[in-house]
Amino acid sequence: MFDKLKRPFKDFLELIESLKTETKFSPSDPLRFTSIRYLNGHEVLDRDPERFRRALMIQGISEDQIKFGQHLQFTNELRIIDNKVVEVIEHCADQAESVGQNVEYDLPIEDWPDHKYFFLIPDKGGPHQIGGECPKPIVFDSKYGFSFIASIDGTDPFFSWVETDELNIFYPLNTCCLSGLFIDWKNEKEPIVLNPEVMTDAWRTNYVDGSEVGVFKGINYKSTDDVDVNLLKDEFGDTHICGVPMWYQAPDIPVCPKTGNVMRYVTTIKSNVKNELIEGTSVFGDYLTFMDVGFLYVFWEPTSNIMYLTAQC
Repeated sequence: MFDKLKRPFKDFLELIESLKTETKFSPSDPLRFTSIRYLNGHEVLDRDPERFRRALMIQGISEDQIKFGQHLQFTNELRIIDNKVVEVIEHCADQAESVGQNVEYDLPIEDWPDHKYFFLIPDKGGPHQIGGECPKPIVFDSKYGFSFIASIDGTDPFFSWVETDELNIFYPLNTCCLSGLFIDWKNEKEPIVLNPEVMTDAWRTNYVDGSEVGVFKGINYKSTDDVDVNLLKDEFGDTHICGVPMWYQAPDIPVCPKTGNVMRYVTTIKSNVKNELIEGTSVFGDYLTFMDVGFLYVFWEPTSNIMYLTAQC
C-alpha cells in the first residue's frame, strides 16, 4: 500500500476511492441492515426452517413491546440483511447486549405479524373466568376426566379474533399427557380429542385412575394492555400473559391438523393457589396446578375450531 502512495497525486485519489469501495462496515452499524425486527423469548432462533417459521409467526413483537418483552425472559433484536439474520441484540431488564455478530440465520419467510402483549388481571366483574363451573354443559367421550379450567369471553375486543362468543377450556389434570392435545370444538357440547393416544395411565395408582376431575374456586379477570412490569416478575402471581407466549421449555407452537395454519396463541394459565380445590380430585395439590406447579398454554384456530393445549413446568 505504501508503495502505491508514492505514485502521482491522481493515482493517489484513485486509490482512496478504491479503498472506500472495499470498506467493510461493522456488523453493528445500523446503516448496514435492510430491516430490524423483534422476536421474544429463548430458543426461538432455530436452524430448523419449520420451527423458525412458527416462532416468527407467534413470537414476533413490535418495537414498542420491548417494555414488556425484556421482563418476560428477553427480546431478540434481529438485524437483517437480504433475508438473513446477521446480528442479534438481546434486550433484558433494561440492558441491551450483542450476543451474536456475523451470524447467519436464513429467514424461512419474508414477513410475519408483530404481536402486542396484553394481560388478564383479577377483577370481580371481569368477563373472563379461571376455575369455577363451566357456563355450559359439556361432555367429553373419554375414559379420562377433563376438568374445567377457564372460560374466555370472545366478545372482549382483545379476543375478537377467536370468532366465538365463549372459549371454554378443559384439560385432563389427573392424566399423564405425553404431548399436547388437539381438541375439535366444532360441536361445542361434545368436543373430540383428535390425538387421544397421548393420554396415558402413567399416573394411575390404587387411588387415582385418571377419570377424576377437580372443581376449583373461580376467579374473574379482565383484559388490559397496561400493567406494572413488576407484576410480570412474579411468575406465580395473578397476571396471566396473552398476546405472545413465554416458554419455560422449548417452544411448542402447533400447526392445525385440519388447516395446516400455525395456530394462534390465546393465553397461558398459571398454577394458582388462589384457585382452591373445592370438589373432586387434583393429584398434584389442593389447588389448580398443572403437573408440578406448571403452566397451561392455549392455542386456537378459529377457522376450524381446533384448540391445542400443552403444559410446561
